[in-house]
Formats: sequence, structure tokens, C-alpha cells
Amino acid sequence: MHRILCLLALLCAAGASLAQSAQSPAFTYQGQLQQNGAPVDGTRNLAFALFNSANGGNAVGTTINAPDWPIVDGLFTIDLNFPGAFSGAQRWLEVRVDGVPLLPRQPVMAAPVAQYALSGNPGPQGQPGPQGQLPAVSCESGDAIRSIAANGALTCHTSGLRDWSRPSEDFTVRNLRDTVWLVFCRPGEVVLGGGVEQLQRTAGDNPAVRELRIIESFPTFVSGVNRWAWQVGVYNLGVDAQLRAFAICAGI
Repeated sequence: MHRILCLLALLCAAGASLAQSAQSPAFTYQGQLQQNGAPVDGTRNLAFALFNSANGGNAVGTTINAPDWPIVDGLFTIDLNFPGAFSGAQRWLEVRVDGVPLLPRQPVMAAPVAQYALSGNPGPQGQPGPQGQLPAVSCESGDAIRSIAANGALTCHTSGLRDWSRPSEDFTVRNLRDTVWLVFCRPGEVVLGGGVEQLQRTAGDNPAVRELRIIESFPTFVSGVNRWAWQVGVYNLGVDAQLRAFAICAGI
């Protein structure tokens, strides 16, 4: 017998630029599946249907089928998308495992319904803000910015950059774990950029794990070793992910 123990996460999957574009109707669903009291491992045929009632009622939108979906230690995560389904009315989600509905249906509230406010009537235009005081300045092509003063003045390194390098570190993030990783430049180098890439790829050379969340990615100076580094933080909602953090460095 299958049963969903609890709803672990129900999160909006909207992008960061809400002021520039409409919010995505997608949200992330995470649950825990047990069979005969033990966590399920392997794959199962999952399906997700939205209804306008806790019992009976009518389906809202199209059922989402996820055949052979991976389940690790009883946990699974999937992004769901029911376009136009959230108009402010209460909805209920029915999860099916290998064709068997897991009852009762679960009410869908909070984050997914909040997107409906984006389609409301726009408010009046606000008053323009004061003119900014920072000067429009920049360094010359090929130079590096060494510092920015409180008044916006730049200190540029004018002798150019040399000896570019791309150091990297491989690491693994387990399911439902977060990891912070540092990739150091060599002594005397500055860090110009960085990021993280996924080593597990599909046949089309696309990332194989879709449930990763980048929680931070920024340059940092580690005073204990007097070296620049690029720092990344990753949270994994899916299966174990093999990643490579990297930094773009150059001598000055």
C-alpha cells in the first residue's frame, strides 16, 4: 500500500524579475512516499490532477503524468504547472502512484494562489523618484575595477589583465542537502567571475538533474589565506547531483 506521509514543500517557481514579466504558474511539489511502512526507492509512474473540490468535483486543467519518476529514500520532487487554474478559488491536488489515487486530496494554497494578484487592476502611476547622485563612470576597455568609493568614484587597474585561468572543484550534493563551495584563485590573482555547472548530462548534453537551486554565487576575499575566490551555494531537491564549481581568475 502506498501513502503520502506529508507535503514537504509547495513553492513558487517564479523567476526573480517579477517587475519585468508575468509570474510563471509553475510550482514545486515535494512529497514522501512509503509502501508497507518502508520508504520507496526506485521509480514509479506518478500523475497529478487538480480539482475544484476535496471530494468528487471537476478536474481543473490537464492531468500531469510523470512516468518512471525517480524516488530516493521515499522522497520525490517535481515541478507542476496548471496554466490558468489559479484564479483565487480553492484547489485540491490529487496524487496518483501507478494509477492508484492517494487520498485525501491535498489543498493547494499560499504560493500558487498568490500569483493571481499579478493579473489584478494596475494601480496609479507613482511620482518619479529623485535624480541619482552617482556619476556615470567606468574603466577603460581591458582594465579592471579595483574599488568603488561611496561617491561612486572608481579606482581602475590600468596595466591590463594577464594569465587568465579557470580553476574548478568537483563535488557532490546529496538529496535534500545544501553545500557551500569555494574555488580559489592563485596568489596575486583577482577573481572576475564564476559559477557552477552540472556534470550529469542527458543524451542531448543538457543538465540531467532539474531540481537544483542556486542559493548564492559571488566573489569573496578570504583574509585568512589572502586570496580571492568564487563562492557558490547549492540546495538539491532531487537525486544526488555531481557538480563542478569554477572561477575565472587573472593576474594584475
